[in-house]
Amino acid sequence: MLPAIVILAEILVGRQRLALPAVSLTLALAHWVAQGMFGVFAVWRPAWQSDTYVLAYVCAFPAPLGLFYWRYRVPLSFALFLLSIAAVMVALVFVILEKAFGASFILETYPHVAATILLVAALAVFALAMRYDISDPHRLTLRSDIAFWLHLAAAPALLYAMLGFIVTFGQGGIWWGEGAWVRPSPSFSSWRSS
Repeated sequence: MLPAIVILAEILVGRQRLALPAVSLTLALAHWVAQGMFGVFAVWRPAWQSDTYVLAYVCAFPAPLGLFYWRYRVPLSFALFLLSIAAVMVALVFVILEKAFGASFILETYPHVAATILLVAALAVFALAMRYDISDPHRLTLRSDIAFWLHLAAAPALLYAMLGFIVTFGQGGIWWGEGAWVRPSPSFSSWRSS
């Protein structure tokens, strides 16, 4: 898949500067990296309930996405590069906390700490998006396009991090799509029934 991505990128993005193929090939490259890392970990058969493996997984993304941006100047690839660096930083914080607390997976063992870390990271991505947005008020450079993709990532990241504070975390919890709404307190129930 990688040779096809490179050849098509050279023709469609490098020479013809087509926008839709640039986005598609950037996403194809990110997908290729993701599938490659899953293939590597399938051989090792790790327990994915460990922040160390998550860190190893996300560390594979910055280099190919950075090289793709350097070669073709696709705004999405730079936004994904910045997001992958943010993911590496978050995973690194989780690994440090895993070692400090002796927990196997911070998202499951300390969910509110994880939600706080993810909220800070989402706010940092939003601030970065605003910086790129404000630096190009007339929308003349690639900075506004990069800001668009960063905003597109920051919005669901903020929502998902905030949901981490109001949804329960049992049996997989919100992180795996199995969260349940927190039950109201007895005082709220009695107030509502009166």
